[in-house]
Amino acid sequence: MFDKYGEKLNQTMVGVYDAIRRVEQKMLQNAKLELSISEMDILEVVGKHRECFCSASTISKALRVTLPTVTVAVNRLVKKGYLEKTRSSEDGRMLSIVLTKRGRKADAVHRYFHEQAIRAMVKDLDEQGKAVLLQAMANLDRYLDQYI
Repeated sequence: MFDKYGEKLNQTMVGVYDAIRRVEQKMLQNAKLELSISEMDILEVVGKHRECFCSASTISKALRVTLPTVTVAVNRLVKKGYLEKTRSSEDGRMLSIVLTKRGRKADAVHRYFHEQAIRAMVKDLDEQGKAVLLQAMANLDRYLDQYI
């Protein structure tokens, strides 16, 4: 099925995916954050929307999960002290989801992990190598989007 290059690339991709998830979980444990990776993903989305309105629908669309799934997870993160819900000043029916101080700390730890991983990944690449890597990742992202 695969040629040798495809086989090696597949093994590497699967290994990297698995390692990223394990390292992320370990990073959360070492930082004494009582979070699952999926909960951290929610905090990351809310953190990216810090300057604008972030609703459960915003999170649902960003993570491609159902609204009830997000609602349950957000409520759990509110109880844990990572998120809070506030009423929109423009429309009191709308709830905005924001990071608490604890949530901002968790988001910062997570962003730092990703920044370090990216630095390590491109460390020995020249501009052309970075462009090829970015194109390959974009191709993979488009392919995976077809299945979501």
